[in-house]
Amino acid sequence: MKVSRTMLKLAIICIAIDDAANTASNPALGNILEAFKDVAPWIVQLIVTMPGLFVGIGPLIYAIGVRYTKKKTWIYIGGILLLVGGLMPTWLHSSVGLILIFRAMVGLGCGILTPMAVDLVVDFFEGKERHNMMGYVSAFVGVSAMLYQTIAGYLAGIQWNYCFLTYILVAPWLIFALIVLPEPKIYRKDALEAATSHAPSILGSGRVPGSVFVYVLLLFLFFIFWMVIPTNAAIILVGENMAVPAQIGLLFAVLSLGNVSGAALFGHLFKIFKHSLLPLSYIVGAAGIFICSQAYSLGLFAFGMFLAGLTMGITIPATNAKVNSLVTYSAASKAIGITFFGYGIGAFLSPIVFQFVGLPGRFVVSVGAVGILVLCIVTFLVNKAIPSDTSGTNITI
Repeated sequence: MKVSRTMLKLAIICIAIDDAANTASNPALGNILEAFKDVAPWIVQLIVTMPGLFVGIGPLIYAIGVRYTKKKTWIYIGGILLLVGGLMPTWLHSSVGLILIFRAMVGLGCGILTPMAVDLVVDFFEGKERHNMMGYVSAFVGVSAMLYQTIAGYLAGIQWNYCFLTYILVAPWLIFALIVLPEPKIYRKDALEAATSHAPSILGSGRVPGSVFVYVLLLFLFFIFWMVIPTNAAIILVGENMAVPAQIGLLFAVLSLGNVSGAALFGHLFKIFKHSLLPLSYIVGAAGIFICSQAYSLGLFAFGMFLAGLTMGITIPATNAKVNSLVTYSAASKAIGITFFGYGIGAFLSPIVFQFVGLPGRFVVSVGAVGILVLCIVTFLVNKAIPSDTSGTNITI
């Protein structure tokens, strides 16, 4: 069955936007913390970050699995994990440990589907269309995150565990993708491998150079610092009686709006700044997070959230662009998987690291802002030390 380019793009977007469901518990975190007052705050915060650990592991499983099975098989696997893990805490929430098990399933499902969407873009699109498609994917992920978080915040205002009902929205996206999406053809993969064989610093076909791991480390550190917003914002707002869950859901929607805006602007900004865009975006993120640490009005807090989201919308595609410029096509799936692994591990470890800095609150958020500013300087220096292809042939993500 011949599929139009528009339908193909929609199918890939439907796979990618499932990652946004990962954020559904964020607006409810303050209420969850109140429901489990006898549990250490950093353990409760893992409800937000636990998926990140398995978002990091999922791509590694996917990168190995697609060698032996059809890619569409992984839509079923990732979708089942995401739906079961997402919905079950609505009814089974007697302990934080039980919720964390289900959150791990959510992360694993997202960890399979998210890099799969990136991989499919590489399979089906080339050149400028491929680059632009990755911007569209990021933008739609941000829009869907706004939807998920707004609904989750409203449901959490009724009862905190109802926020998990939001995951039912995942089902129609996956069904559409399964119906429309064709299996990538092998001959295209061979052609793409030849087209990207000029990538610098390659040790051999399918090998990932050490320079990729440098950028994975930078992304890992970035997420340790950036996650102070998802893990502390709701706690600050509820603890200081600044907002109710429905309002917090809207504030997280503003965070996602910033993500959408950053993703939409990425292609245009990348043409101007090339790989310098990555450290420049960190300056904006550091400013936004610092504003949140000092804001005592919802308006100012929302502005800080928007800037933090703007950085997120640029950082992911900018990092992937740099990484993809360093590898051949045969190494792309592996490099994508390793990159998401760094992101996931950093996100997961954030509350564990910051428990040694202090209790959840404004001080922790301000430390995160300083950390990102330092990382900005380090990334500028690394960019100078590691050159990359900027022709656009290899810049796909």
